[in-house]
Amino acid sequence: MCFSHFLLAKIHRFNANVAVLRLATVAVASLSVAAMDVGAATRDLTITGSPMVFFDRTQNPTVSIASRVTVASDQPIQYASVRMFGYAGPDDKLDINPYYARLSLFNITWDAAKRELKIQKSDNSNFSGSNDIANLNEVLNQLVFFWPDNSITHNPTRMIEINLCEANKSYEHPDGTLHFYDYVSYSSNWSSAKTNAETKYYYGKRGYLATITGVAESQFSRKQTTATAQGWAGGSDAAVDGTWRWVTGPEGLRISGKDSLAGAVFWVGNYTPGGTKYVGDLIDYENWNASGITYTASGHRNTPTIPTEPNGGNHAEDYLQLVPGQGNSDSEGVWNDLSGTATLSGYFIEWGGMGESGNTITIHILPSNAFKSAMGM
Repeated sequence: MCFSHFLLAKIHRFNANVAVLRLATVAVASLSVAAMDVGAATRDLTITGSPMVFFDRTQNPTVSIASRVTVASDQPIQYASVRMFGYAGPDDKLDINPYYARLSLFNITWDAAKRELKIQKSDNSNFSGSNDIANLNEVLNQLVFFWPDNSITHNPTRMIEINLCEANKSYEHPDGTLHFYDYVSYSSNWSSAKTNAETKYYYGKRGYLATITGVAESQFSRKQTTATAQGWAGGSDAAVDGTWRWVTGPEGLRISGKDSLAGAVFWVGNYTPGGTKYVGDLIDYENWNASGITYTASGHRNTPTIPTEPNGGNHAEDYLQLVPGQGNSDSEGVWNDLSGTATLSGYFIEWGGMGESGNTITIHILPSNAFKSAMGM
């Protein structure tokens, strides 16, 4: 990302042994990222002033990352998740400033395995209404990052992602981050649906046509709508006929090991002759429609006996449609290939896994000479 200018700001760092807050000057990159609403709801997360924080690793290894996060929401928020992703030291930790005067209003828990700080109301009810959202804003600006190994010589960068989680909307994705899903009623062809999805933000995350890479994700995404809903998703074989790949989201940014083109491949060929899953890009999942489908009690599709998709449509059906399954409401639904000029009533949207600046803070732990250089000293 290119930043237009640098400014000076101050962050608090506290000595873990005394209740006296001291000030440390840091160089920060100026940025303001605003979010757009999904539907008529307000779901905004803005990080202003400093998505990138620099500080000296030779100093006190506990730093408060303050006055950067603003939440605006008219939806009930179950909890806030502040999570490190990518590299993190084994003892790195996120917390809330222990000297914060209103700490008793919140239930704060640290999950070392997930590297996640979870912030809830003290009674574990939803943040709902202007007073609760104001309190949530206040506590999010009391975030503290602690790295005990201040002689660290390996990776000096930490990525922190802030998520606001509504009930039944967040999914623990295999990539180690939280993803979010919805169904958007929007009559359009595939290309227009893709463009429309990319205009919708969910607490700082930019949307994309959903990329479904596993059973649990498929079932979770379908729970966001009615059992009869059908719509576009982010799969296509338009680049190479018969080679189906995810062309949206983080999977769409990956370069395939099969043909060196953008987009992780998950299927090669039509259902006849010899179409098969492609697992070389580490995606071992497909959900094409078939005749004689049966389901487990939990709604998972058993192995079909006679697959009927993708059929190619005389080389004219290049885009992925998700349609209802034949099982119960927890089923995965099934997939169909369809012409991109067809009009569907909606699409499945996903947010997450992109590492957007809209809901992330990057911390650079610098030795004193690099710190002074960043400061222009």
